Amino acid sequence: MATMIFAWVAVGDVVLSVAVVSAAAFFNPWVVGLVAVAAFASLERACCMWIDLHWAEWSAREHDRLERRIEQWRHGGVMSRVVGWISGASASRYTIAAVLTSPTMVVAIGRMMTGEPVGRHKVDRACVAYGLILGGLMTFIGWALTMLPGVGR
Repeated sequence: MATMIFAWVAVGDVVLSVAVVSAAAFFNPWVVGLVAVAAFASLERACCMWIDLHWAEWSAREHDRLERRIEQWRHGGVMSRVVGWISGASASRYTIAAVLTSPTMVVAIGRMMTGEPVGRHKVDRACVAYGLILGGLMTFIGWALTMLPGVGR
C-alpha cells in the first residue's frame, strides 16, 4: 500500500488533473467539478488515513532515511515554514499547509515530526479543502479552454 500512496503523491494529482481539465472542456463543467472535488478529496483521504493508521510499522523499517529527510526540511527555506504549520496545533494552518503541498504529504510530515496520529478531523478538513481548491481549479481551467476557438464543445 505504501508504494501505491507514493505513486499517488508522485503522479496521481497530475494524471487526475489532466483528466479533469479534459472532461471539463467537453462535458458539463458543474458535474465534472463535483466529481473532481469528490475524487481528489476521497483519494487523498484514503492515503492520509492509511498513513495515519499504519505509520508506526512502516516508519520502523524506514527510520534512518526519514530522519535525514526531516533534518533537511527543518533547515530548508519554504519547507521549514510549512513544517512549522504542520507540527503546530492550529487546524487552520494545517489545512493551509495541506492545500499548498498535498494532504498526504502533510500527514506524512506531521507523523514524522511528532510521531503522533494527526487525527480524523484535521485529515478530513485538509482533504476537503484540497479537493475543493484543486478540483475547482482544474474544472475552471477546462471550462476556460472552451473559450478558445476550436476547443471543447
